[in-house]
Amino acid sequence: MKAGVRTRGTVLIITLVVIAVSVLVCSAMAVRVEARLDSARVSMEREHLRALAWSGLQGVQHELEAQRAAMLEGEQPTLTREWVLFDDGSHKGIVRLIGGGPGATTSEMGRLDVNRADAAMLAKLPGGSEDLAARIVAARGAGVQAPEELVRPGAMTASEFYGSRPAAEESEAEATETPSGFGMWITTHSYDPNVQGGLGRGSASGEHAGQFRLHRGIGWSKEIGDELGSRLSAGALKAAEAALKSEATTAGALVQAMIGAGAGPEEWGEVLDVLTAADDQYLPGRVDINLAPPEVLSCLPGVSVEAAQRLAEVRTSLSADRRRSLAWPVREGVLTPEQFVEAVDWLTTRSLVWRVRVSAEIGPSTRDDAVTGGEWTPQARLVWEAVVDASSPQVRVAYLRDVTFLSAAVWGPQPNDLPESESPAAPIVGGERARPLEEEGKQNVPAGVFDMPTSLGAPRSLGSRPVPGVTSSRPAEVGEARAPEGVPDAASGSRGGAKALKDRRSGRWGTSGR
Repeated sequence: MKAGVRTRGTVLIITLVVIAVSVLVCSAMAVRVEARLDSARVSMEREHLRALAWSGLQGVQHELEAQRAAMLEGEQPTLTREWVLFDDGSHKGIVRLIGGGPGATTSEMGRLDVNRADAAMLAKLPGGSEDLAARIVAARGAGVQAPEELVRPGAMTASEFYGSRPAAEESEAEATETPSGFGMWITTHSYDPNVQGGLGRGSASGEHAGQFRLHRGIGWSKEIGDELGSRLSAGALKAAEAALKSEATTAGALVQAMIGAGAGPEEWGEVLDVLTAADDQYLPGRVDINLAPPEVLSCLPGVSVEAAQRLAEVRTSLSADRRRSLAWPVREGVLTPEQFVEAVDWLTTRSLVWRVRVSAEIGPSTRDDAVTGGEWTPQARLVWEAVVDASSPQVRVAYLRDVTFLSAAVWGPQPNDLPESESPAAPIVGGERARPLEEEGKQNVPAGVFDMPTSLGAPRSLGSRPVPGVTSSRPAEVGEARAPEGVPDAASGSRGGAKALKDRRSGRWGTSGR
């Protein structure tokens, strides 16, 4: 009997052990399943945010493309600040453009090209110094693809580049991505298309707007004279003859040739709109005199601090037509002819490259005014910063990076950096492409475009200059000039001794593919 009791006791113990082990296994499996479900939820949420952000960026591209003709004439674009892209009754997805002033954009032509400016020019910028300028020049080497690449030991510190944390009273989205340091004054994407704005005869119809300029190397001939005679005033035609007979290799030298022929600033503007001495399709480092702040204008050769302030004041009183001429600073008495000759190779009168910040947000379809005070609070958010280049007819994304957690990375986290209910969106990894807006068609975005950087100084911007460890996606055929349909050979610089215009822009991906 004792043996039977012991046997039953043993069986009971074994049974309890088996039950306990089974419970543990089931619990572990449940935890694992729950973790996988959470991971799948976060992954799906991230993909939704990426799709929203890319759709918003496509919207920006198409709105800039629609306004490109106006931008060539010096007008500023106006973009839609907010789209509601889906609302299923329980959640909705919103794309907002944050920062950028009234037009929701910031012009890259209002900044100084950090690759082209010398140390003396860089030192004049707010926050600059001779020491900082020397470090930048030494660190940039043959050139960087984005200013953020200079945030590294021996070049710039994060605090020098980004400045101090934005004021606490600023909205969270605005404060997260807005630099206030040296970085807000510099760029690598200030490209001006080497095409005509349509000044001179026929300007009202815009007959020649958007066509490549004639290269000085074509020289002067009766054929060229007849062609230009239908487009230029008599005085400008005489100035153009002098410029084409010169050996000028810069815009400043073209102006000097015209001065020698007795031409004045009214004629200079017409001729500089038609002729070029450069072999670039897109002129690098140009600063928009109609938009750039005085702090940037005063860094340019031939432009003093006083003249920069005067330029900013006078341009507000000029008509749009008067501002289209590159020579208006001389015509209005702000710069002398000698000063203009120094500055003209840095100047333009239009902006076609714009920086935007796209915030993709997902949250409840309805808001609880008692809890939020009437504000809609997103549950998840992703913020991209992009440079959209409309200098060519096919608008492209020249630069893209994730800046969702830039504030925390630069200045450290704060309790209010993200809404309490927000599920942080992980940095984007992998080469998959977000689904674009169905009505906008497909974008030509190479694999890897969404491989975001993990360091402050390594943004992804594919282009002509190689980045260590990154394979460029630049098409092999990019580089030679291709005149748009209907543009005569002279415009592409293929006649006489003219040079073929070349595309030397950086960041060659993300065009609309149409």
